[in-house]
Amino acid sequence: METLRKCFGIGFDAIQVFSTVLLAGSEMELPASRARYGLKTRYRVRIGQYGIYFGDTVVVGAEEILRPPSAISGDGALALRPVHWLVWFGWNHGILKPLFSYLHGEFGRNPLDVILDIIHGDKRDFPRVADLFESFMREAAAEWFPSYEAIRDVVALRLRQGSEPEAKVEFRYNARMLGDGPLFDEFCDYLKTVVPPECRTAELSDILAFLRASRVGAEELLAGELLPRHLTVSAASASWLLNKPTVGAARAVFHLPADHFARAKQALLRFGWGERPLYAIEKTLGIIHDAFTCRVTWQERDSGEESETDRHEPIATPPRDRDRPSLQAVQLVYHKSSGGNLIRGG
Repeated sequence: METLRKCFGIGFDAIQVFSTVLLAGSEMELPASRARYGLKTRYRVRIGQYGIYFGDTVVVGAEEILRPPSAISGDGALALRPVHWLVWFGWNHGILKPLFSYLHGEFGRNPLDVILDIIHGDKRDFPRVADLFESFMREAAAEWFPSYEAIRDVVALRLRQGSEPEAKVEFRYNARMLGDGPLFDEFCDYLKTVVPPECRTAELSDILAFLRASRVGAEELLAGELLPRHLTVSAASASWLLNKPTVGAARAVFHLPADHFARAKQALLRFGWGERPLYAIEKTLGIIHDAFTCRVTWQERDSGEESETDRHEPIATPPRDRDRPSLQAVQLVYHKSSGGNLIRGG
Protein backbone atom coordinates (compact mmCIF):
# COMPACT_ATOMS: atom_id res chain seq x y z
CA MET A 1 0.00 0.00 0.00
CA GLU A 2 2.73 2.46 0.90
CA THR A 3 4.46 1.81 -2.41
CA LEU A 4 1.25 2.75 -4.23
CA ARG A 5 0.95 5.85 -2.09
CA LYS A 6 4.50 6.90 -3.02
CA CYS A 7 3.89 6.26 -6.73
CA PHE A 8 0.84 8.51 -6.66
CA GLY A 9 2.75 11.11 -4.68
CA ILE A 10 5.57 11.17 -7.23
CA GLY A 11 3.01 11.52 -10.02
CA PHE A 12 3.79 8.55 -12.26
CA ASP A 13 1.56 8.63 -15.35
CA ALA A 14 0.94 4.88 -15.20
CA ILE A 15 1.18 2.51 -12.24
CA GLN A 16 1.38 -1.18 -13.11
CA VAL A 17 0.05 -3.42 -10.32
CA PHE A 18 0.38 -7.19 -10.48
CA SER A 19 0.30 -10.17 -8.16
CA THR A 20 3.47 -12.11 -7.35
CA VAL A 21 3.64 -15.26 -9.47
CA LEU A 22 5.78 -18.21 -8.38
CA LEU A 23 7.80 -19.43 -11.36
CA ALA A 24 8.62 -23.13 -11.51
CA GLY A 25 12.24 -23.71 -10.54
CA SER A 26 12.75 -20.25 -9.04
CA GLU A 27 14.12 -19.91 -5.50
CA MET A 28 10.81 -18.66 -4.13
CA GLU A 29 8.99 -21.67 -5.59
CA LEU A 30 11.24 -24.26 -3.91
CA PRO A 31 9.79 -26.28 -0.98
CA ALA A 32 12.46 -24.89 1.36
CA SER A 33 11.43 -21.29 0.64
CA ARG A 34 7.74 -22.11 0.98
CA ALA A 35 8.38 -23.66 4.39
CA ARG A 36 10.80 -20.98 5.59
CA TYR A 37 8.56 -18.03 4.77
CA GLY A 38 5.19 -19.74 5.23
CA LEU A 39 4.14 -18.94 1.67
CA LYS A 40 0.50 -19.56 0.78
CA THR A 41 -0.60 -19.73 -2.82
CA ARG A 42 -3.67 -20.17 -5.02
CA TYR A 43 -4.03 -20.85 -8.72
CA ARG A 44 -5.65 -18.78 -11.46
CA VAL A 45 -6.22 -19.45 -15.17
CA ARG A 46 -3.92 -17.69 -17.59
CA ILE A 47 -6.41 -16.21 -20.02
CA GLY A 48 -6.06 -17.62 -23.52
CA GLN A 49 -3.79 -20.46 -22.45
CA TYR A 50 -6.10 -23.46 -22.52
CA GLY A 51 -7.59 -25.86 -25.00
CA ILE A 52 -8.47 -29.45 -25.93
CA TYR A 53 -5.88 -31.19 -28.09
CA PHE A 54 -5.35 -34.63 -29.67
CA GLY A 55 -8.97 -35.56 -29.22
CA ASP A 56 -9.66 -35.21 -25.51
CA THR A 57 -6.47 -33.92 -23.87
CA VAL A 58 -7.16 -30.79 -21.83
CA VAL A 59 -4.26 -28.37 -21.48
CA VAL A 60 -4.55 -25.43 -19.08
CA GLY A 61 -2.01 -22.71 -18.37
CA ALA A 62 -2.25 -21.54 -14.78
CA GLU A 63 -0.49 -19.06 -12.51
CA GLU A 64 0.50 -19.99 -8.99
CA ILE A 65 0.10 -16.71 -7.15
CA LEU A 66 1.27 -15.69 -3.71
CA ARG A 67 -1.86 -15.17 -1.67
CA PRO A 68 -1.86 -13.42 0.66
CA PRO A 69 1.39 -11.48 0.39
CA SER A 70 3.60 -12.03 3.39
CA ALA A 71 3.03 -8.46 4.60
CA ILE A 72 -0.77 -8.81 4.56
CA SER A 73 -2.66 -11.00 7.00
CA GLY A 74 -5.91 -12.89 6.50
CA ASP A 75 -7.59 -12.50 3.11
CA GLY A 76 -5.75 -9.28 2.39
CA ALA A 77 -4.91 -10.20 -1.18
CA LEU A 78 -8.61 -10.39 -2.04
CA ALA A 79 -9.17 -7.02 -0.39
CA LEU A 80 -6.50 -5.55 -2.68
CA ARG A 81 -8.35 -6.55 -5.85
CA PRO A 82 -10.72 -3.53 -5.94
CA VAL A 83 -7.72 -1.29 -5.17
CA HIS A 84 -5.86 -2.71 -8.16
CA TRP A 85 -8.97 -2.35 -10.32
CA LEU A 86 -9.46 1.32 -9.46
CA VAL A 87 -5.77 2.03 -10.08
CA TRP A 88 -6.16 0.63 -13.60
CA PHE A 89 -9.62 2.03 -14.30
CA GLY A 90 -9.24 5.40 -12.62
CA TRP A 91 -5.55 6.23 -13.10
CA ASN A 92 -4.02 4.22 -15.94
CA HIS A 93 -7.08 4.49 -18.20
CA GLY A 94 -7.50 8.09 -17.01
CA ILE A 95 -11.23 7.83 -16.26
CA LEU A 96 -10.93 9.36 -12.77
CA LYS A 97 -7.62 11.16 -13.17
CA PRO A 98 -9.05 14.72 -13.16
CA LEU A 99 -10.78 13.91 -9.86
CA PHE A 100 -7.66 12.37 -8.32
CA SER A 101 -5.51 15.28 -9.48
CA TYR A 102 -7.87 17.90 -8.09
CA LEU A 103 -8.20 16.29 -4.66
CA HIS A 104 -4.45 15.67 -4.46
CA GLY A 105 -3.42 19.12 -5.65
CA GLU A 106 -6.03 21.18 -3.81
CA PHE A 107 -6.37 19.24 -0.57
CA GLY A 108 -3.25 17.05 -0.46
CA ARG A 109 -5.38 13.91 -0.52
CA ASN A 110 -3.40 11.04 -2.04
CA PRO A 111 -5.28 9.16 -4.80
CA LEU A 112 -4.81 5.94 -2.81
CA ASP A 113 -6.85 7.44 0.03
CA VAL A 114 -9.53 8.47 -2.46
CA ILE A 115 -9.61 4.90 -3.81
CA LEU A 116 -10.01 3.52 -0.29
CA ASP A 117 -12.80 6.04 0.33
CA ILE A 118 -14.55 4.77 -2.81
CA ILE A 119 -14.24 1.14 -1.76
CA HIS A 120 -15.34 1.58 1.85
CA GLY A 121 -17.87 4.43 1.46
CA ASP A 122 -21.52 4.16 2.46
CA LYS A 123 -23.36 2.84 -0.60
CA ARG A 124 -26.84 2.44 0.88
CA ASP A 125 -28.25 5.26 -1.26
CA PHE A 126 -26.50 3.97 -4.37
CA PRO A 127 -27.86 0.49 -5.15
CA ARG A 128 -26.13 0.09 -8.51
CA VAL A 129 -22.75 0.98 -6.99
CA ALA A 130 -23.34 -1.31 -4.01
CA ASP A 131 -24.17 -4.21 -6.30
CA LEU A 132 -21.10 -3.43 -8.42
CA PHE A 133 -18.68 -3.82 -5.54
CA GLU A 134 -20.48 -6.79 -3.95
CA SER A 135 -20.46 -8.74 -7.20
CA PHE A 136 -16.86 -7.68 -7.89
CA MET A 137 -15.70 -9.28 -4.64
CA ARG A 138 -17.69 -12.47 -5.27
CA GLU A 139 -16.32 -12.87 -8.77
CA ALA A 140 -12.77 -12.00 -7.69
CA ALA A 141 -12.89 -14.72 -5.03
CA ALA A 142 -14.24 -17.23 -7.57
CA GLU A 143 -11.14 -16.80 -9.77
CA TRP A 144 -8.91 -18.58 -7.22
CA PHE A 145 -8.45 -22.34 -7.00
CA PRO A 146 -6.64 -24.37 -4.32
CA SER A 147 -4.65 -26.53 -6.77
CA TYR A 148 -3.75 -26.96 -10.41
CA GLU A 149 -5.89 -30.11 -10.58
CA ALA A 150 -8.95 -28.18 -9.40
CA ILE A 151 -8.48 -25.46 -11.99
CA ARG A 152 -7.90 -28.01 -14.76
CA ASP A 153 -11.12 -29.88 -13.93
CA VAL A 154 -13.25 -26.71 -13.96
CA VAL A 155 -11.75 -25.41 -17.20
CA ALA A 156 -12.09 -28.84 -18.84
CA LEU A 157 -15.80 -28.92 -18.00
CA ARG A 158 -16.33 -25.43 -19.44
CA LEU A 159 -14.46 -26.23 -22.62
CA ARG A 160 -16.45 -29.42 -23.18
CA GLN A 161 -19.66 -27.44 -22.68
CA GLY A 162 -18.56 -24.99 -25.37
CA SER A 163 -17.70 -22.05 -23.09
CA GLU A 164 -14.41 -20.51 -22.00
CA PRO A 165 -13.00 -19.11 -18.75
CA GLU A 166 -13.74 -15.44 -18.27
CA ALA A 167 -11.12 -12.71 -18.22
CA LYS A 168 -9.86 -11.24 -14.97
CA VAL A 169 -12.55 -9.53 -12.98
CA GLU A 170 -10.80 -6.15 -13.36
CA PHE A 171 -11.16 -6.28 -17.16
CA ARG A 172 -14.80 -7.32 -16.94
CA TYR A 173 -15.65 -4.50 -14.56
CA ASN A 174 -13.97 -1.89 -16.72
CA ALA A 175 -16.47 -2.95 -19.35
CA ARG A 176 -19.37 -3.03 -16.92
CA MET A 177 -18.68 0.51 -15.72
CA LEU A 178 -18.14 2.01 -19.17
CA GLY A 179 -20.94 0.05 -20.80
CA ASP A 180 -23.68 1.03 -18.34
CA GLY A 181 -24.58 4.72 -18.52
CA PRO A 182 -26.96 4.78 -15.49
CA LEU A 183 -24.36 2.94 -13.39
CA PHE A 184 -21.59 5.37 -14.37
CA ASP A 185 -23.84 8.36 -13.63
CA GLU A 186 -24.71 6.94 -10.20
CA PHE A 187 -21.03 6.25 -9.56
CA CYS A 188 -20.21 9.91 -10.27
CA ASP A 189 -22.95 10.97 -7.82
CA TYR A 190 -21.54 8.53 -5.25
CA LEU A 191 -18.01 9.92 -5.58
CA LYS A 192 -19.03 13.28 -4.12
CA THR A 193 -20.38 11.62 -0.96
CA VAL A 194 -17.23 9.66 -0.09
CA VAL A 195 -14.71 12.51 0.07
CA PRO A 196 -14.30 14.56 3.28
CA PRO A 197 -16.79 17.46 3.65
CA GLU A 198 -14.14 20.11 3.07
CA CYS A 199 -13.51 18.61 -0.40
CA ARG A 200 -17.13 18.93 -1.53
CA THR A 201 -16.66 22.15 -3.44
CA ALA A 202 -18.23 23.69 -6.52
CA GLU A 203 -15.07 22.74 -8.42
CA LEU A 204 -15.52 19.11 -7.39
CA SER A 205 -19.08 19.17 -8.75
CA ASP A 206 -17.84 20.62 -12.04
CA ILE A 207 -15.12 17.97 -12.35
CA LEU A 208 -17.58 15.16 -11.65
CA ALA A 209 -19.92 16.59 -14.29
CA PHE A 210 -16.96 16.64 -16.67
CA LEU A 211 -16.23 12.97 -15.95
CA ARG A 212 -19.84 12.03 -16.55
CA ALA A 213 -19.99 13.91 -19.84
CA SER A 214 -16.64 12.54 -21.03
CA ARG A 215 -17.84 8.94 -21.20
CA VAL A 216 -18.66 7.77 -24.73
CA GLY A 217 -21.35 5.11 -24.98
CA ALA A 218 -20.87 2.07 -27.18
CA GLU A 219 -24.10 2.99 -28.95
CA GLU A 220 -22.58 6.34 -29.93
CA LEU A 221 -19.52 4.60 -31.35
CA LEU A 222 -21.69 2.26 -33.37
CA ALA A 223 -23.83 5.15 -34.64
CA GLY A 224 -20.73 7.17 -35.60
CA GLU A 225 -21.65 10.36 -33.75
CA LEU A 226 -21.73 11.79 -30.24
CA LEU A 227 -24.99 12.72 -28.60
CA PRO A 228 -24.98 16.50 -27.97
CA ARG A 229 -24.31 17.61 -24.39
CA HIS A 230 -23.32 21.00 -22.95
CA LEU A 231 -21.56 21.84 -19.72
CA THR A 232 -20.56 25.17 -18.17
CA VAL A 233 -17.99 25.31 -15.35
CA SER A 234 -16.13 28.04 -13.50
CA ALA A 235 -12.67 29.13 -14.59
CA ALA A 236 -11.32 27.73 -11.31
CA SER A 237 -12.57 24.29 -12.35
CA ALA A 238 -11.28 24.73 -15.89
CA SER A 239 -7.82 25.56 -14.57
CA TRP A 240 -7.66 22.08 -13.05
CA LEU A 241 -8.92 20.44 -16.22
CA LEU A 242 -6.43 22.44 -18.30
CA ASN A 243 -3.68 21.99 -15.70
CA LYS A 244 -2.82 25.70 -15.83
CA PRO A 245 -4.34 28.99 -14.62
CA THR A 246 -7.27 30.18 -16.72
CA VAL A 247 -7.70 33.95 -16.68
CA GLY A 248 -10.36 34.54 -19.29
CA ALA A 249 -13.21 32.45 -20.55
CA ALA A 250 -12.34 29.16 -22.22
CA ARG A 251 -14.32 26.78 -24.33
CA ALA A 252 -13.69 23.06 -24.55
CA VAL A 253 -14.93 21.25 -27.63
CA PHE A 254 -15.51 17.54 -27.10
CA HIS A 255 -15.28 15.31 -30.15
CA LEU A 256 -14.00 12.10 -31.66
CA PRO A 257 -12.21 11.80 -35.01
CA ALA A 258 -13.90 9.82 -37.77
CA ASP A 259 -11.18 7.16 -37.70
CA HIS A 260 -11.79 6.63 -33.96
CA PHE A 261 -15.46 5.90 -34.60
CA ALA A 262 -14.50 3.51 -37.39
CA ARG A 263 -11.87 1.61 -35.37
CA ALA A 264 -14.05 1.33 -32.27
CA LYS A 265 -17.11 0.21 -34.24
CA GLN A 266 -15.07 -2.39 -36.10
CA ALA A 267 -13.70 -3.73 -32.81
CA LEU A 268 -17.10 -3.88 -31.10
CA LEU A 269 -18.63 -5.80 -33.99
CA ARG A 270 -15.59 -8.08 -34.31
CA PHE A 271 -15.87 -9.08 -30.66
CA GLY A 272 -19.56 -9.92 -30.86
CA TRP A 273 -21.41 -6.81 -29.73
CA GLY A 274 -24.77 -8.27 -30.74
CA GLU A 275 -24.40 -11.44 -28.64
CA ARG A 276 -22.02 -10.40 -25.83
CA PRO A 277 -21.95 -6.61 -25.47
CA LEU A 278 -19.89 -6.45 -22.26
CA TYR A 279 -17.34 -8.88 -23.67
CA ALA A 280 -17.12 -6.72 -26.80
CA ILE A 281 -16.51 -3.60 -24.69
CA GLU A 282 -13.88 -5.43 -22.61
CA LYS A 283 -11.96 -6.58 -25.67
CA THR A 284 -12.30 -3.25 -27.46
CA LEU A 285 -10.88 -1.43 -24.44
CA GLY A 286 -8.00 -3.90 -24.49
CA ILE A 287 -6.88 -2.81 -27.95
CA ILE A 288 -8.08 0.84 -27.89
CA HIS A 289 -7.41 2.11 -24.38
CA ASP A 290 -9.30 5.39 -24.87
CA ALA A 291 -12.13 3.96 -26.97
CA PHE A 292 -14.83 5.21 -24.60
CA THR A 293 -13.41 8.63 -23.72
CA CYS A 294 -14.10 11.90 -25.54
CA ARG A 295 -11.28 14.00 -26.89
CA VAL A 296 -11.17 17.69 -26.09
CA THR A 297 -9.81 20.76 -27.85
CA TRP A 298 -9.54 23.89 -25.72
CA GLN A 299 -10.16 27.39 -27.05
CA GLU A 300 -8.91 30.09 -24.71
CA ARG A 301 -9.31 33.87 -24.73
CA ASP A 302 -6.40 36.07 -23.78
CA SER A 303 -6.76 39.85 -23.67
CA GLY A 304 -10.10 39.64 -25.42
CA GLU A 305 -8.80 37.65 -28.40
CA GLU A 306 -9.66 34.06 -29.00
CA SER A 307 -6.96 31.48 -29.68
CA GLU A 308 -7.03 27.72 -29.95
CA THR A 309 -4.67 25.45 -28.07
CA ASP A 310 -4.41 21.71 -28.62
CA ARG A 311 -3.03 20.17 -25.43
CA HIS A 312 -1.59 16.67 -25.42
CA GLU A 313 -0.08 16.45 -21.92
CA PRO A 314 -1.81 14.16 -19.43
CA ILE A 315 -3.60 15.87 -16.58
CA ALA A 316 -1.12 16.08 -13.70
CA THR A 317 -1.28 17.27 -10.11
CA PRO A 318 -0.86 21.07 -10.13
CA PRO A 319 0.81 22.94 -7.25
CA ARG A 320 -1.58 23.72 -4.41
CA ASP A 321 -0.56 27.36 -4.11
CA ARG A 322 -0.93 28.44 -7.71
CA ASP A 323 -3.21 31.30 -8.68
CA ARG A 324 -6.56 29.98 -9.88
CA PRO A 325 -9.36 32.44 -10.69
CA SER A 326 -12.79 31.54 -9.32
CA LEU A 327 -15.35 33.85 -10.90
CA GLN A 328 -14.99 33.60 -14.66
CA ALA A 329 -17.13 31.06 -16.50
CA VAL A 330 -15.95 28.47 -18.97
CA GLN A 331 -18.26 26.76 -21.44
CA LEU A 332 -17.65 23.11 -22.31
CA VAL A 333 -19.53 22.04 -25.42
CA TYR A 334 -19.87 18.61 -26.97
CA HIS A 335 -20.39 18.57 -30.71
CA LYS A 336 -20.20 16.19 -33.65
CA SER A 337 -16.91 17.34 -35.13
CA SER A 338 -14.69 14.60 -36.48
CA GLY A 339 -11.58 16.77 -36.51
CA GLY A 340 -9.34 18.13 -33.79
CA ASN A 341 -6.68 16.65 -31.56
CA LEU A 342 -6.56 14.60 -28.41
CA ILE A 343 -6.56 15.96 -24.93
CA ARG A 344 -7.74 14.06 -22.01
CA GLY A 345 -5.66 13.01 -19.04
CA GLY A 346 -4.77 9.36 -19.01
